[in-house]
Amino acid sequence: MPAAQVILGRVELRGSRANVARGRASLLAALDSAPWPQVGADRLVFIRRLSLRGTPHDIAWRAAAATRQLAERSINGWLPAADEAPAVHFASRAARRACLLVDLLAGRAGERWFWRRERRLTTLPIGQAMAQVLTEEPLLAAEIIAIVERTPFAETFWRRLDNAAAGRVAAGIGSAGGWVLPVASLAPGDLAPTPALRQAVAQAPASWRCLAGRDAAEASLQLAALLLAWQRFPALLGTPQGGRGLAVLAQLIAGTEQPYGSGGAAATPRATAGDDSPAASRHAAPGKSVAPPIVGPGVARIGPQAVGAQPAMADVPVRPAEAAASAAPSPGDDVTRRPTVASSPSPAAPGAAATPRTPAVRREQLSGDSPLDAAAAVEDSFLTTRGGLFYLLNFLALASVQTRLNERSLPACGWRWLARLGYRLGLTPDPPLGRFLAAEIGVDDESDLATLPPLPDETALLHAGLARYGALFGEAERFSLAARVVVTCSHVDVHFRLADVSLPVRRAGLDVNPGWLPWLGRVVSFHYGRRRQPPPGFPP
Repeated sequence: MPAAQVILGRVELRGSRANVARGRASLLAALDSAPWPQVGADRLVFIRRLSLRGTPHDIAWRAAAATRQLAERSINGWLPAADEAPAVHFASRAARRACLLVDLLAGRAGERWFWRRERRLTTLPIGQAMAQVLTEEPLLAAEIIAIVERTPFAETFWRRLDNAAAGRVAAGIGSAGGWVLPVASLAPGDLAPTPALRQAVAQAPASWRCLAGRDAAEASLQLAALLLAWQRFPALLGTPQGGRGLAVLAQLIAGTEQPYGSGGAAATPRATAGDDSPAASRHAAPGKSVAPPIVGPGVARIGPQAVGAQPAMADVPVRPAEAAASAAPSPGDDVTRRPTVASSPSPAAPGAAATPRTPAVRREQLSGDSPLDAAAAVEDSFLTTRGGLFYLLNFLALASVQTRLNERSLPACGWRWLARLGYRLGLTPDPPLGRFLAAEIGVDDESDLATLPPLPDETALLHAGLARYGALFGEAERFSLAARVVVTCSHVDVHFRLADVSLPVRRAGLDVNPGWLPWLGRVVSFHYGRRRQPPPGFPP
């Protein structure tokens, strides 16, 4: 199991100069080898201060034990009570940055002890500070903004994000994602919006009302357009037509007559056997639709770190523990990590494309002083007997395959390709996986997956798969694996049992982590034998 990442913000060493000098190296070694706790997948815990006494080994081990106890009792950093708490936690890096962004907008970031290292941001103009938060990890920017959209500061965010800051964020996202951004807006006569583009704008968040009437060439409009395209047309963004699509979206946002979202609740999920998700069904009520969440992948972690020295007594303010391994979320964190872009269903435009997916989420009323940790714990999670279907993403990611997949104007192209390939190889999805794919693609029912149009040059693609992987490519039973699929705004994590590791699949390279897939808009990872693996007895 990977070690937790621990960062010590400051270490005060108390003792004689000679004792401090002698003990420094010993304490560093002891801190590196201490049994720091695993606090949960992607979770971050901030501890205000630890005061410890003893030998270097004693101090390190007592620090790890105290960290474990404080992490278990930590307060959600979004809550006002966190200001006085000895330890606070955030569900993810995106949740932490979103909270920081909201606190900057509220003018309270300088007052909260866990933002001590971020106080330089409070000295900057608010636009510069916002851009700094959003561009440190550009491919998390969309997820951060989606979280902010579910707080009372959503409209404040767009009003205070000046064009210089918005342009910097959009450029960072485009560069990191490998996407084409528009160099200039189109003239009104050049507009040719499709029903799908119109529908995407109709499902924009209610806070975007403040963008209507602005010049479509403004960077804030183009950033908004980029977020919409990211959620529904990521494959298009990787093409020369992506810039035109963004320009059209910006024009529509600036002058749309479609209503924006109004903040209602999402559709109630349907529960089925084998699906343990609170979001078992993402379909909206008939005639209504909710935009899918915007997404952005994360950044690879680094190994354990510790900074310190040897004292007779160490007073250690600790900023620890982004865990790299899975652990169960603590009670009270059961809130979606998949915020929706649209706050509520809104009527589809006449002739619009099929209804996009509707994540079912638990929503709470938010006060201006107590923003919800909208990314707090639970993702869309479901069990499937066809987990191996996700291995085929590695085939679709091959450069030779991507050059053939030249039809990218439809929403959710990547999921369409995967679903169609699975059907051609005899991997008919079970109901939980079928609902997930149908919701991502935007078809009315999972049965519609069987009627998706053929892939471009489909026969040649299938022959290419057989040539690369041999008979394995056509052995559907090899891909019929029990798995728990966990989907967030930025990631798809597929958890298998350790016993299901297949040497033929591994030798073929099908179970390597695909990583960031721009045409899917997700980071995809495979895991074996961790706590989120399918439970005993599944499938029944």
